[in-house]
Amino acid sequence: MAADWIKWQKGTDQKPEVLRMAGILNLDERIIPTLCLRLWAWADSHTADGHAFVAQMSQLDRVAGETGFAQAMVEVGWLEAIDGGVRFPNFDYH
Repeated sequence: MAADWIKWQKGTDQKPEVLRMAGILNLDERIIPTLCLRLWAWADSHTADGHAFVAQMSQLDRVAGETGFAQAMVEVGWLEAIDGGVRFPNFDYH
């Protein structure tokens, strides 16, 4: 990711992944992009390449502010559980 900003793509709140996460978490789809931005900003600040060595997914849930959020990201392909942590796919895409 780049510098001190994170790109917002038009229509993010209507992406299929967002709608699916909203259903998984029983949240309004307008909330999901904000929670994603919180987690992506954390990853940008605390990882060099999108790999985070966290002991539990609940640590990322606390960053996002919603229980089950990290697992929902895994389910839609926006986060991958790896040995010893997680990986943010396409971390350097934008």
